[in-house]
Amino acid sequence: MSIEVPLGRDLTLRFSILELGKDVLAVEYEAGNVSDSDLYVFNRLHRDVSDDGVFDLDPNVVYISVEDSVVHLTKRVPDIPRGLLVEAPIVPCATLLRRGETLRETLNLALPLRSFDPYRPQDQVVVGSFDSLVFSIGYFKVSEIGARPVNDVRTTQGTALHAYVTPWEQLVARTAAVSVSKAEPPAAGVTCPNCGAENPPASRYCSQCGSRLDS
Repeated sequence: MSIEVPLGRDLTLRFSILELGKDVLAVEYEAGNVSDSDLYVFNRLHRDVSDDGVFDLDPNVVYISVEDSVVHLTKRVPDIPRGLLVEAPIVPCATLLRRGETLRETLNLALPLRSFDPYRPQDQVVVGSFDSLVFSIGYFKVSEIGARPVNDVRTTQGTALHAYVTPWEQLVARTAAVSVSKAEPPAAGVTCPNCGAENPPASRYCSQCGSRLDS
């Protein structure tokens, strides 16, 4: 099991629901390094690694579990399920977050949500409904990395850092639960009076026919 650290000791962590629509859940987190060290933050999760060592990164990948109507979203070195033997732990790519810096990301998740454990990706469960969400993120202090290798690896999004840390060595910061009632309703689109096409909110001209929309 990972070591859970109180918020504010090493990281500040804010989490909010931007949109809860029919087909998408948009959330945002902001992590600030307030520790005495630079940090490796394990936020760059991959779907797979190719035979030639390229990590298939996707910024919207997040590990998902649900308990008592609370959805847990996490970006971290995942725990190895009890009883499962693995040759090497799954370790996401990392972002170097220097002292005083802030990291912010938006995640767009398809609805309905499905549980996701990278060690058992076939055991997904559809999350029919939920009342709140919790977000957590894993990290490790650069000052404590010691002689472990930190490598530049090839990914589908360019070069990324990869630091080998086991699940039980990483530190984890976790937010309080955020109620889905705090989700911002999606902004309404604009219908063109000339051709009837739907346009993004606050559009001034129709993307289909060019007619002015705010007259």
